[in-house]
Amino acid sequence: MIDKLLFILICFIYPIVHSVKEVILSDTREARDYLNWYKISKNGYLNDGWGELSFDAKMYPTLLLSTSSSTLWRTQYVCDITSERHVDNWLRSPYLKRQQAQRIEIELGFSIRDCSTFQTPNEIRSCRETFELYIHENDYEENEFLSSSYKLVDIIAGNRFTSNTYGSQTPSSNGNNLTVNVKTRGISVNKNGFYIAFRDQGACISLLYVKIFYRLCQEISIGLIHFPETPTGSHLTDIVERHGICTMNSKTIQKPLGFCKGNGEWTFQEISLHDSCNCQQGYELLIDNNSKNNSLLSRAICKVCPIGTYKSTVSNNDRCEQCPLNSYTTGKGSPLCICNDGFFRSNSSIFNSLCIGSPNQPENVTIDDIDQNSVRISWKQLHDNVYHIECIHVIPCESYITYEPSRTFINGSSVRISGLDDRTNYKIKLYAEHILTHLFSKPIDLSFATKRPISQQIRDINIRRITFDTIVITWLSDDFDQYQIRYWSLIDENKKILLALLVNNFSLSNCPIILASDKKSKRVLSVAP
Repeated sequence: MIDKLLFILICFIYPIVHSVKEVILSDTREARDYLNWYKISKNGYLNDGWGELSFDAKMYPTLLLSTSSSTLWRTQYVCDITSERHVDNWLRSPYLKRQQAQRIEIELGFSIRDCSTFQTPNEIRSCRETFELYIHENDYEENEFLSSSYKLVDIIAGNRFTSNTYGSQTPSSNGNNLTVNVKTRGISVNKNGFYIAFRDQGACISLLYVKIFYRLCQEISIGLIHFPETPTGSHLTDIVERHGICTMNSKTIQKPLGFCKGNGEWTFQEISLHDSCNCQQGYELLIDNNSKNNSLLSRAICKVCPIGTYKSTVSNNDRCEQCPLNSYTTGKGSPLCICNDGFFRSNSSIFNSLCIGSPNQPENVTIDDIDQNSVRISWKQLHDNVYHIECIHVIPCESYITYEPSRTFINGSSVRISGLDDRTNYKIKLYAEHILTHLFSKPIDLSFATKRPISQQIRDINIRRITFDTIVITWLSDDFDQYQIRYWSLIDENKKILLALLVNNFSLSNCPIILASDKKSKRVLSVAP
C-alpha cells in the first residue's frame, strides 16, 4: 500500500493550459496574388484539371483569420467530371521548410459537390465525392514532379455537400448554397522540407483554403524556472521531455523537467519543480504578486540584496540581512559583509558573526614591589581579554625566570616575575589578546631595574654618649633606601620598639641596649653601650 501511495505522489502531474501556439508554415488565405501551385492533369488536356480564382469569404466569418482579415481569398477548384479519359488531376504546393516541426497539421477548408445533384447526369463520365491528400519529404527543392514519390496521407471526404443548381464548377459567388467542410490531418516530418499534394479523380471540389502549421508548447515561467518554446512530438500521443532553465541570478539544484504534450499543453511533476532552482548568494526570492494563487504556478525572481545587506546561502528561504556591526558591503548583491579596517571575524567562514577589533592596550599598568630578584606588574583586566608577558634583558630573559600565575594567557590582572638578577635593567612588554579573534593589542613597554644586593652586615657602627642617658648611633651608608632600629629595655625585654629610618644615624635616651638592622635583610646587629 505504501509503495502505491509513493508512486501516486511521484506521478502527480500539474497540467498547465495556455492558448496553444501555432506556427504557420503556409496559409492560402493570406495570399494576395497568384498562389503559383503546381498543376498537372494526366489526361492530356491542358484546359482540364485544377484552376485558381478569387473567392469572397465574407459570408463565412468563422473561417477568417481575424476580424480585420481580407475576405478575398485565392482558391483552387476542379470539376473535371465530363472527361472522356481517366481523370487524374494533381495540385502540388510550393516547397515548405518544416522549421522546428516534428509533426505538421494540414487544415483544409473545402466544399464538394453531391454527385446526385447534377441536372444533366447523362453528360457526367465520372463523379466522386472524395479526393486524396499526399505528402512528399525532401531535404531540398525538386524541379520534377514524380507522383510515385508521394505518400498518401488520407482520403478526404466531406461530411456535408454542396448543391449547385447552376451546375457551375467554381465556388458560388454569393455563397448561399456553398457548404464548407473543415478537416485537419496530422503527419510526422523529419526532413528539411516537404510538399503536399491533392489528387482529384473525378470530383467537383472547391479548395477554399489550405493552412499548414505545427504546434508549440509556449514558453512559460514557473517560480524560478523557465521552459522555452518546445515543438510537440512526431505523434499526437507523444510527450516531449524538456529540461527547464533556472532564471537569472538563480542556481540549478536539480534539473527541472517539463512535459510538452501533443496538443501543445505543458504538464509538470511537482517533485521536479520543488526547489529545483534556488536564488544565488546575494539574492533573495521575491514572488510575483500578480501571479496566480497556486504557488506552483507563481512566477518569481531573485531580487538583489541592497547595499548594506548580504545573503551568504544558495536558498529560497533565507532573506537579505543587515551587515553585522563593524562591517559593510561594497555594492549590491553581496554574499558577505567585509569587516571594517582593524576588525576581524573569529571564524571567517561564519559570515553572520560579529567583526571584532584588535583589543586595546592594557590599561592602568603599574610596577610594584621591586626587589633584588622579583617584580609585580598589575593592570586593569578587560572582558574577553587574556594577557601575555614578554621579558627582555638584552636578549629574552633566561628560562629559569618564573611567572606567577603564567607568562601567557593570563586571565587576571597581575603577574609576579621572580628569579631576576639583582642590580639589572629589564624591559617588559605586556600584550592583550582577544579570546575570540586571537588578535593582539599593541604592547605596553615597561622598564625597571632590580635592587642591588644587601651586605651581610651593617658596617662601621659608631656609638657615642652625648649625655648620661643619651647616645647617638651612626653607621656607614650603603645607599640603602631605609633602615630599621629596634630597641628595648633590659628591665622589660618584652617591650620592644621598632623604628624606620631614612638616614644612617639615630639618637636615643635611657637605652642600655640597642639592636640595629637593615629593613630588607632583616639581619640584626647587637650593640652594647
